[in-house]
Amino acid sequence: MGLIPLVLLGFWKSYFSKFFGDTNGLTGYTHFHAIVMTGWVCLLIVQPMLIKRKKFKIHRFVGKISYLLMPLILVSMLFLIHKGGNLRPIEEGTFVNALIPLLGPFVIGGCYMVAILKRKNTAIHARAMVGTGLALLDPTLMRILGPLTLGSVPIGFYAAIAIILGVFIVLIIWERNQTIGRWIFPSLLGIYFTVYTLVIYQAETNNSLDLSPLDSLMKWFYALPLT
Repeated sequence: MGLIPLVLLGFWKSYFSKFFGDTNGLTGYTHFHAIVMTGWVCLLIVQPMLIKRKKFKIHRFVGKISYLLMPLILVSMLFLIHKGGNLRPIEEGTFVNALIPLLGPFVIGGCYMVAILKRKNTAIHARAMVGTGLALLDPTLMRILGPLTLGSVPIGFYAAIAIILGVFIVLIIWERNQTIGRWIFPSLLGIYFTVYTLVIYQAETNNSLDLSPLDSLMKWFYALPLT
């Protein structure tokens, strides 16, 4: 439930506030993404409540809705990545520049797949579903803290990274005595740490990474007539 005020704060300037003024910057892709992600947050709130109240049949029924909702979420994310990529100069359409936007669908889709495959294993299923919610931390915190700078140093960007990684570290320590499903949060920590390291390294070394095949793949994706 804490995701609700966080998302409202993070997307207030770029989305919610525009309903009270000029809405020209909003597109159908943005609305589509907002609707399906709102549905997902509602699902994450309702499902554990149903389990706590032992409403297992309703929990399973609501869970089946996710079979339709999750593909729509992933499609909406890809649409936004595609549209955002076409707003950049072609030389910036590289794989590393797309890493953070791609992190969202990768984590949400991956965690959801684990949750469904392990739906009869409560410890793994629950943690994987929590992982889909934690994927919202990056886009929200980056919007809240990202614009903060100290001179030329993007302290907001680094602060957001520190908070996100810190959340995973706290969760790992918190459940250090858990015997089943402990690998979920360390895996997510490793994924986020690797992505952030690549992005920072690329920025600090002025595009020194040679990822030509992946860069070509992203430029091909951006060239598709999707948005």
